[in-house]
Amino acid sequence: VYNSKFGRSNGHFMGTIADLLVDAGHNVTSLIPIIDPSFKDNTDKSRIIHVNQSEETKMRTAFLNSDSTNWFESNSFDFITPFFVGTPYGDRFASQCEGLLKEEDLIERLRAEKYDVYIAENFDMCGIGLSYLIKPKSLINTAASAPMAWMNEEFGLPGAMSYNPSPTISHLDVHSMWSRLKNIYSEMIYYKFFHSSRYRIEDLFRAKFGPDYPSLEEISSHAAYTLIYSEPLIDFAHPTLSRIVYVGGIGARPAKKLDEVFDHLLSLRPKAVLVSFGAVVVTHRIPMDVKKSITNAFSRFPNVTFIW
Repeated sequence: VYNSKFGRSNGHFMGTIADLLVDAGHNVTSLIPIIDPSFKDNTDKSRIIHVNQSEETKMRTAFLNSDSTNWFESNSFDFITPFFVGTPYGDRFASQCEGLLKEEDLIERLRAEKYDVYIAENFDMCGIGLSYLIKPKSLINTAASAPMAWMNEEFGLPGAMSYNPSPTISHLDVHSMWSRLKNIYSEMIYYKFFHSSRYRIEDLFRAKFGPDYPSLEEISSHAAYTLIYSEPLIDFAHPTLSRIVYVGGIGARPAKKLDEVFDHLLSLRPKAVLVSFGAVVVTHRIPMDVKKSITNAFSRFPNVTFIW
C-alpha cells in the first residue's frame, strides 16, 4: 500500500485499507514517503517502510503550512490561484518522488517481493508511476473522495460536466448554458491545480527510465479495481464501470460511549453540530472577520450546540 504522508483524510483511508487487509490474514507492507511529518502513519498493523522527506519537499511543505498560504482568502474561481497555490501543492509530490527514485536499493527490494497486489491513490501520482517498476501481479488504484479532475480519465470515467458540478463551483443550473460554461471553466482550473503533480512526475520517470515509460493514465488504465471512498446514494449521479467499487464508510469505527465532558455538551440542547475544516484549512489561521461571521451564524441557532 503506497500511502504518502501529506494529509489526514487520505492517509486515514489508505491506512484503513492496509489494516483491514492485515485483519483478513494478508501480509501487508505500507510504503510511506514523508511529505508532511506532522501527520500520522495511519496504520497500526502493516509493516511500514518510510521514505524520508527530501529537502525540496521540506521547503515546499513549510511554505504551504506558513501564513503566506491563506486558503480562506484565495479565490478558487480565479485562474491565477492554481499557479501560486496549486502548483506548490502538487510540486511537493514531484519533489518527494524525485527523492524516492534515488532509493534504488529500496526499489529493487520492493520488486524482489513479487507482490500479489499493489494499492495506490491517484492523488500522489508517484505511487501509480512506481507500480510499473515494482511489477505486482495486480494494481488497485483508489480515490479518497469522489473522483476529481484528472482522476476521471485515469479511472476511465467520463466527467459528465453537463450535469455534474465541479468541486470548486457553488451551484450548477443544468438548464443554463452560462452555468454549464462556468462549470467547465471551474473544472479547467481544478485540472491546472493538479497539473504539476502529473506532468512533473511523468518527466521524472522518463528521465530516469527512458522516454518510453508509460504515462500515468496508461498505467492507471490497467488497474484491476478502483476503490472510491464515496457513498453513491448521496453523491451526484454519474456514469460508472464494473471495476469501480464504492467503499464509503470503510473507515468508520464502532460507536463508543461518550466521556462525561462530551455527554454533558451534547445534552445542553436538542441538537449539536461539529464544525471542522479538515487538514488543509487550518483553523488557527482563519482571518478574524471570517471567524466572527462563523460565530454570528452560530448565534442564529440558539437551540443548537456548535462544537468547533
